[in-house]
Amino acid sequence: MKHFILIMLVALSTAVMAQRGDRGKFQANGKVVDASAVPEAVKNTQAQNFPGATVNRWELHSSSNAKKSFQKYVAIYMQDGLRARARYKEDGTALSSSKYFNAEKAPEVVKTAAARYSGYTLNAGEEVKTFAKGKTFYRVRFRKGGQRMVVLLDEAGNEVTKDKAPEETLEDEGEDGNN
Repeated sequence: MKHFILIMLVALSTAVMAQRGDRGKFQANGKVVDASAVPEAVKNTQAQNFPGATVNRWELHSSSNAKKSFQKYVAIYMQDGLRARARYKEDGTALSSSKYFNAEKAPEVVKTAAARYSGYTLNAGEEVKTFAKGKTFYRVRFRKGGQRMVVLLDEAGNEVTKDKAPEETLEDEGEDGNN
């Protein structure tokens, strides 16, 4: 009977992890591009949005999900001592920006929300700002032993489900958030 209960608990925790881990991620392939290959409109918008930030690297990403495929330019730079990214359409329209943080540098709203995930340890995350709606979200990574969980939180620290999440927050370009 103990073995049966243990097997059921493992199966249940695996199902919960699969549900929380599936946030409708975009499949993205990025390649580093020279700044000379980046449209001037994109570089100008980056300079306006993040004055004084020096772009360390530009990437061109071809992204797709179930609804569409598109290309975007990604600027990788430092902001407030943290690694950051900003994403743009080819015409220079700003899509979103991300600022990565580790557990120590997590915003208070994230640290407070982390207490709800019993047994999990806050590992790292990113603050995602959407330009179209002007909202901030937090994509937060937790660990529990060898298990990983990613949760999306709104500005108030409430969990946002996949169906209510803005498209910009569903992308993940492979950053691990460790600073």
